[in-house]
Amino acid sequence: MLEQFKLHDNIICIDLKSFYASAECIAINKDPLKYDLVVADTSRGKGSIVLAVSPSLKAKGVPGRLRIFELPRNIKIHIAKPRMSYYIYLSNQILKMYLEYFASNDILIYSIDEVFIDATSYLKLYQKTTYELAQFLLAELYKRFKLLATCGIGPNLVLAKFAMDIEAKHSNDYIAEFNYDNIDTKLWPITDLKSCWGIGKGIEKRLHKLGIKSMYDLAHFDIYQLVDEFGILGEELFLHANGIDVSKIQEQPILNERKGYNISHTLYKNTPKYQVEPIIKDMILTQVERLRNDHKMCQVVALHIRFAHDENLSSFSKQHKLNKPTIDIKEITQAILSLFSEVEEAKIRKIGISLTNLKPFEQNQLDIFTYNKKNDTKLDYATDIVNTKFGENTIFKARVLQEDSQYFTRKKLIGGHNAK
Repeated sequence: MLEQFKLHDNIICIDLKSFYASAECIAINKDPLKYDLVVADTSRGKGSIVLAVSPSLKAKGVPGRLRIFELPRNIKIHIAKPRMSYYIYLSNQILKMYLEYFASNDILIYSIDEVFIDATSYLKLYQKTTYELAQFLLAELYKRFKLLATCGIGPNLVLAKFAMDIEAKHSNDYIAEFNYDNIDTKLWPITDLKSCWGIGKGIEKRLHKLGIKSMYDLAHFDIYQLVDEFGILGEELFLHANGIDVSKIQEQPILNERKGYNISHTLYKNTPKYQVEPIIKDMILTQVERLRNDHKMCQVVALHIRFAHDENLSSFSKQHKLNKPTIDIKEITQAILSLFSEVEEAKIRKIGISLTNLKPFEQNQLDIFTYNKKNDTKLDYATDIVNTKFGENTIFKARVLQEDSQYFTRKKLIGGHNAK
């Protein structure tokens, strides 16, 4: 029944091992396999998340995700402050290397440290098997950047990803291959469901309630019951467990077609509700700037709040649809603060804001100052023009100078972490 959905491509999935930590080791001429280093921002307190640990520490049993205070004290560990702009630069250099060998439409950038490559049409050109081509790419990564990587090979995206996530890190050469003939011995015996792509702790828990304890169970479960439980995701889970994925790298959606703008901020400490409002205002300011820069308006705003663990409260998440699409910061702020007024009086640890249901507005620059939102919005556009011409933060709103504002601090962050 599933034969018709089987692709027979030659997909390579590459993941840079402990990318941030390895990059920091290499920057100071240290071997990531021997140097004990973590990437973390100590200025945020001992409860701050460790972004990455070097392969040397992982070999000693230190997990990839923990907080600073959880680091072992019997090991001398060097701590490097995150430098997101450097990691992005290095990632771009690596992408340029891939582009020396493959066309851009045969490369799917999955994250800053992970890519998929469709090598199907290149094997004859380079006179190599998929495995040999993978070996070559890993050797090039080490030769040029001193970076180690793991690699999965498969006839489609999901099997290449499974091979990399599940087996490659345990292989002597960091390469593993999954195919339709070996999923019964390599994929189906897996009982740690959340270790498989697309299955998190929540999904795993719901699968357990259905009696699904392994990938074999999932691959042989009633697909209609899975769809009843999970919707379209149920069908995807069933297909992936059977090694089926019909998506093609060349058919992936264009990444710059935004559906919305999302921003989140994990607070350095558990924070009372009354101290959170100024932070929300700063986040809104940043988001609306992004709207203006991309010539978009939004009609739906959403607020997401995660409370401190000891509050024992469920997360708050609610959205509001505006009467019509807008880019007016006062209107957007009022709508989000109205949602915030519904949040319980309790200590907060994480804030998230979303602006969705985007609509374009007229892109003719001559119409910018006649846009129908009167003086405030015209002033915002004028500020953008001045800042673009003379430098960021040449002009800014006076409220960001208040003591409780984190506007300028956030401006220095990329993805919530230090840019430099």
